[in-house]
Amino acid sequence: MKGTFLAFISISLFSLYFVFGKLLLNDISPFLILVVNQTLAALIILFILDLVRKIKELKNTSKRDIKIMFLISVFASILGPLLLLLGLSITSATNSILIGKSEAILTSLLAIFVLKDRITLHQIAGAVIMFTGVLIIATNNFSIGMSLNVGDALIFLSALSFAVGTILFKKYMHHIPPEVIVTLRNMFGASILFMLSLFLVDYSILFQVISIRFALALLGLVVLTTILGQYLWYKALEMTTATNVSLAGLSSPLVAVFYAVVLLGETLVRSQIIGGLFIFAGLVILEFHFREIHTPEKHKHHLKLRNWPHI
Repeated sequence: MKGTFLAFISISLFSLYFVFGKLLLNDISPFLILVVNQTLAALIILFILDLVRKIKELKNTSKRDIKIMFLISVFASILGPLLLLLGLSITSATNSILIGKSEAILTSLLAIFVLKDRITLHQIAGAVIMFTGVLIIATNNFSIGMSLNVGDALIFLSALSFAVGTILFKKYMHHIPPEVIVTLRNMFGASILFMLSLFLVDYSILFQVISIRFALALLGLVVLTTILGQYLWYKALEMTTATNVSLAGLSSPLVAVFYAVVLLGETLVRSQIIGGLFIFAGLVILEFHFREIHTPEKHKHHLKLRNWPHI
């Protein structure tokens, strides 16, 4: 029960990403948000995690593993978040939240081709229903035909990028503790983004837009969402079965949309309500798929987090 509760708390923190992101986008560019978020997150994680000991565990890591970790960083720490923030800057937080949920079905479908997972009827039904929901939202009940809003299309590509990062992790990096992957992924991402930012970013903008509201939003994005949200999610996986945690994850679109309405003042339109119901139904059906192909023993993960200090 405690593990499931922690999963709900983690979901509540993750869902704030869209609120903090939308607030920061009023002042600075998506790329600058990503650079600052990734850099600060990497530095804080270095401080709270005994990374030196973890790196010693990786002394026999092959060059192939390092290359794959670099690829995971590109998809999960750079391309995915950048596409998400770019999309969020030109579409509503509600659309971003709901269309972003397609990551689950995209990961599942990629697993068929890359990991050779067997396909099930639940998976097919979940995919059809979820993609129908995405189209309903992106086309405003098909009132604009099959043309997609640019922002919504970027959110979908972001979900695809995150899904590719997940599949790479599952296929090639399962022998390395996940918290090490998370840490090094953030480090790689921060390093790459910082180097790019030297040519693309004018950091003086930060001093021009700094305010209490801006500082709180940035702190919330880095500490609550990026670090504490991840930590509690993995801690929940350590304390209970992944099945229970994934069930808690079903609340994600509901919590995030609640934030968008209450904290950002967005108004739900008919296409978002109908499309959201389709997406939620697809997520529920996909959960049956995971239960069908995994035994409880295989679905349980111990992520070796006993050495993580409490935040």
